[in-house]
Amino acid sequence: MSRPVCKNRVTGDEVEEELCNDSQKPQSTVVECNVHNCPPKWFTEEWGPCTVSCGGGTRIRDVYCVEESNNTRIKVDDIRCGGHKPWFQDTCNQMDCPSWFTTKWSGCSVSCGEGVQSRTVECRDSRHQLSDLCPGSSKPTSTKPCSTGIHCPFSMEASEELLLPGLYHTQPLVQPYPPPPVPERLIGEQNVPTEAR
Repeated sequence: MSRPVCKNRVTGDEVEEELCNDSQKPQSTVVECNVHNCPPKWFTEEWGPCTVSCGGGTRIRDVYCVEESNNTRIKVDDIRCGGHKPWFQDTCNQMDCPSWFTTKWSGCSVSCGEGVQSRTVECRDSRHQLSDLCPGSSKPTSTKPCSTGIHCPFSMEASEELLLPGLYHTQPLVQPYPPPPVPERLIGEQNVPTEAR
């Protein structure tokens, strides 16, 4: 765009417009410039999704050599672009995948016979925060049967109830002690009722 200015005829310096005759002021004109196309350049699209959510994957994007003309991008041969072509592939999600963590097995739930041992099983990520992304197919068991190696009195089955840590469980007995033997009556002794004790 060309803009008219008022200048001193002797010095050629620009002066105030009021010093020039306004009726002789030319109109402003617009002249095109740099009408040739800009050199081709590299253009990159947004990165695509990572191939995995953890454990190290890859992502890709499209990279073109383009030439712009009238605000329109035209794809041209890569050889026309100068410089190093940007990477079209990159690594992503390098953090370790969440994994299962277990505590030690508890003691057997009974003091005799067959019982159950338990432990805590949790899924945690690389920062040791609880997560729900561990594969269920590889989840360790949280309970397992156990045996004390001790037979319960009267061959009673062990209770299957799990007790709180620190409590000691004993198998209930129907009759804690065998009944006392009945004394033999002396020959010829009369049947005399005995006092209950």
